[in-house]
Amino acid sequence: MLNESKQTYKAESVSEHVYGLLYEKILSGEWPVDSKIPNEFDLCDAFGASRISVRSAIQRLISMGMLEVKRGDGTYVKSFSLQNYLQQAVPFIVQSAERQEVAQFREALEAQACRLAIEIHNDAEIDELERLFHRSNEAFLAHDVAEYVVRDMDYHRHLCKMSHNHILVTMWDAFVKPMSLSIKENVSPLLQFDAYVDDHHLHIAQAIRAGNIGEALRLLHIVLYGLA
Repeated sequence: MLNESKQTYKAESVSEHVYGLLYEKILSGEWPVDSKIPNEFDLCDAFGASRISVRSAIQRLISMGMLEVKRGDGTYVKSFSLQNYLQQAVPFIVQSAERQEVAQFREALEAQACRLAIEIHNDAEIDELERLFHRSNEAFLAHDVAEYVVRDMDYHRHLCKMSHNHILVTMWDAFVKPMSLSIKENVSPLLQFDAYVDDHHLHIAQAIRAGNIGEALRLLHIVLYGLA
């Protein structure tokens, strides 16, 4: 039911206010997934807003993936995934990401993951981090760029998971494509010229196991900026 109290708002804030009301109905479960929301005329009456303001708010929620229009039927609540929304938004955020910017973003993300991983200190998770390093190293030694990128991403995602902070992992997953492209660009020349690389990924895991945050962060910086 729609029993909203009608209030007067500045013209420029009406659409934002209606958006907030609709968003809350979806988030609270008052309008559950797969349910049909009231039509625009009913929403206008309930919120005391113009059809333009209501339609603008609905379009915003559609673009976010929270609502969908079924032609000839109406507008329905969709199952919303923050990760899917971020993955759709990232290409607009990182349209031409420079390596330096990607590295800076990753360092901010993974440095915090290292700190939290050391606080938690789960030996089984550190064992898994070392195992993932060996898988990526095998791909590197085999000069398999595509496989190395996948395995390296597995390693760093697991490092984020070791933080036990789901927001860090969600952000990692959202930005994995530009990060993968950056890794591919960095590693391809090394494989082409058969360069020797002192891989610090294993040492990061060992520093976390030892509880040495300073060393872990130093090694992470080297890995991300390719300083070794």
